[in-house]
Amino acid sequence: MAIKNLLIDTNIYSYALKNEPHVVSVLQQAYKIGISTISIGELLSGFKKGSKEKENRKELKGFLGTPRVRIYGIDEGPQNFMLIY
Repeated sequence: MAIKNLLIDTNIYSYALKNEPHVVSVLQQAYKIGISTISIGELLSGFKKGSKEKENRKELKGFLGTPRVRIYGIDEGPQNFMLIY
């Protein structure tokens, strides 16, 4: 069964970057991937604390720029999305 739409959080993004097999597999099957502005803020905050902020920001920008990814504000409710965590 293909997964149509996913809403991911900060942890799922991090697991995907670490190539966690289950997470990567699920994300590869998704038609659309949503991420909230809150999760993006958490990621950016974490990047500031790390030693690879520039590289992490570039990688996140690339992810967010892909056609399958949509950013949701805190007042938006993504419809027909499955939350994975």
